[in-house]
Amino acid sequence: MGDFQVAGGAERDEVYSKWAVTYSDVQARLQEKPKDEKLLFLGAELLRQGHNMSVDSAGQKAIDTVESCIKNFPKSVPCHRSATYLYLSIHPKFISGAERSLSFLRKHFAPKVDEETERGYVFYYVILQKNKEGQKQIDYFLSKFPSSSHRDQFLSLRKMLDSPVRKTEK
Repeated sequence: MGDFQVAGGAERDEVYSKWAVTYSDVQARLQEKPKDEKLLFLGAELLRQGHNMSVDSAGQKAIDTVESCIKNFPKSVPCHRSATYLYLSIHPKFISGAERSLSFLRKHFAPKVDEETERGYVFYYVILQKNKEGQKQIDYFLSKFPSSSHRDQFLSLRKMLDSPVRKTEK
């Protein structure tokens, strides 16, 4: 979720080609071991990346794969982490999947506070357009991780959530 430059032409083709080879390799290994946690996680991550690259049907396959991973390994931190990244990035109708996995991760890491989980909750509230909760989550995040590389981004987001144009709560 950092800086991203869109690849063009030959560079895009090269990235897709490497992705396709890697994905094919993981798929072949999943045929041998269909319930392997690491392979399901890798498959979900590759499909999420494929969705981000606009690969046909990669989004639905990512959902199916991450759900299979969570079904087979309900206490898998990598699978729940992948689910949060996926569900927070594809469409608001999948927000309940993000909430489920964020809740699992928060409980898993307790009493410690996990930076990526708390960061995910910021986006969760933004997607739900819960501005006050989003602001509180940003404040909480920054109190726990004052030196985070996301500090400036979240301070800007916090201001935006407070702007009259953004206010959608009743």
